[in-house]
Amino acid sequence: MGDGYTLVSFRPTWRQAIGRGLWAGVVCAAVALAVAFVAPARLRPAILVAPPLVVALAGVVAGRRGATEVDEYGIRRTAPALTQAELRRGLTAAGLPTDRATVAGLHAEAKSYLARRELEDSLRAELAELDHPVIELPQLPGGMSREGLDVLADTLLA
Repeated sequence: MGDGYTLVSFRPTWRQAIGRGLWAGVVCAAVALAVAFVAPARLRPAILVAPPLVVALAGVVAGRRGATEVDEYGIRRTAPALTQAELRRGLTAAGLPTDRATVAGLHAEAKSYLARRELEDSLRAELAELDHPVIELPQLPGGMSREGLDVLADTLLA
């Protein structure tokens, strides 16, 4: 192996995507129902119908766009390219600000993250080709602390 080619790549079926969308819609409907109890009576129909419908449709579309790849490095989900328009729609559905600066900043951050992940994957592939022992240290979700340092030391000494 080691040629960097993907052995298998597949996307969710329409049935799976619809299932994801419906699940997201049901979760959103539960939240909307809780919100509707405190909302004025004239807003309840809009709160109970619009957000779950939008989230369900977004779930179907997003569920169909992702893919799974299998290659010599394992199995992983691949994220589709995210456009600013899709970000704006998602922020709107979540009731978050959709001004130009927010959307552009999130889009730049997402692109930066994907570029970093691609670089990490390519460097991992280069290291694997060298056939030297490699120790991958765990991420420290709480940041660096004495306990985190102990975890890293234990991993290196194991």
